[in-house]
Amino acid sequence: TLSAEQLFPLPWLAGVSFALSIGAGLVAIVLGQGRYHLAVAAAVITLAAVARMTDKARTHLCFAARSQALTDALAAKQPLLQRLLPQNAQRFLLSAAPPVPTTHRQVVLVRMDVQGFTAACTRVTPAAMMTWLNAVYSRADELLVIAGGYKIDVLGDAYVAAFGTLCDSEPGEKPVAEKPLSRRVCAARSFAEGLHAIMDEVPGVTTSAGHQLT
Repeated sequence: TLSAEQLFPLPWLAGVSFALSIGAGLVAIVLGQGRYHLAVAAAVITLAAVARMTDKARTHLCFAARSQALTDALAAKQPLLQRLLPQNAQRFLLSAAPPVPTTHRQVVLVRMDVQGFTAACTRVTPAAMMTWLNAVYSRADELLVIAGGYKIDVLGDAYVAAFGTLCDSEPGEKPVAEKPLSRRVCAARSFAEGLHAIMDEVPGVTTSAGHQLT
């Protein structure tokens, strides 16, 4: 890989241009005083052109350096993306493609709230609450993948998922987004029922008053 000095020897070019301009001025003085002003004007124009070239080259190098830094940052964060996002979202982010609005029809949304969460947060230590939520949400993520849904977000104790937005499918299988609405509703109901089972299986958080958060 060539360095910036090898690709753009601008200081050397500027020095050569300046020397040529001075030489032309001396020649003009020898040949005639009337040509001196023309030589000075040529020198000024040459130096201005070199200055513009220098500025453009620096801008290009700065943009290239920042683009490479962004590429390296994305590569470093790829393991994190694999843990947080589905494969189609990973491919979109790593491709650096411009965002394209997408329309999904007949999407089924599932929103789960933990009953008594707000009141329990005032009586339970943050560490105990986060441990319990992490156990519940980890199981919910695994169940959602099996059901073919997509996790939209986690808002406090609320878990929001959608069915009918993903296009990934097994070879020979119809894409999820093209399956009948009844299939999406069944998948959403199966996921909701699985959430209730998870809440029963994961040990609950017991408050100071002896109440259990379920």
